[in-house]
Amino acid sequence: MTKLAFTILNDYTINKRTMALLPAAHTDYRTIVIEENATYYINQKPLDLIKLACFKGGSSYDGRRLAAMHELAIYKKVPVAINTHDGIYTFPTCSPSLFHCHWIFYEYIHSICPVPKVSNQCLITFKNGEKITINVSPKIIRRQQYRTAHIIHRFSQKG
Repeated sequence: MTKLAFTILNDYTINKRTMALLPAAHTDYRTIVIEENATYYINQKPLDLIKLACFKGGSSYDGRRLAAMHELAIYKKVPVAINTHDGIYTFPTCSPSLFHCHWIFYEYIHSICPVPKVSNQCLITFKNGEKITINVSPKIIRRQQYRTAHIIHRFSQKG
């Protein structure tokens, strides 16, 4: 059996091709990044990548989060407008402070389906056909998707 080789990166910049950030309980890396045509293993936590991307997008994570909280009148699992100029928006699958929080990037979601015979799991299919299964109900993911659509509409308005 051949062992697959992969490169572990010390840093990563979230960009227009980023589809998901998955937490990893591995000794060598902390995040699996899924892009349109690649998968990366990063030695930083998902939330740290989100925070850095917000700064590069012109604001702090806390500023982006507070703006979304104000707009949506919610205080938990708040979507983040990482970079409104480049149209990069994401949402957490649970509290960002929890290890198992996944970050899903709105633009790439094709479908959200329940996992048959397994409660509180869903299958997310991305526009490129890539699929991930997460331990969150489809209802919660659809709500997060709706909330993110709301902030996209609100924060992308001109004037």
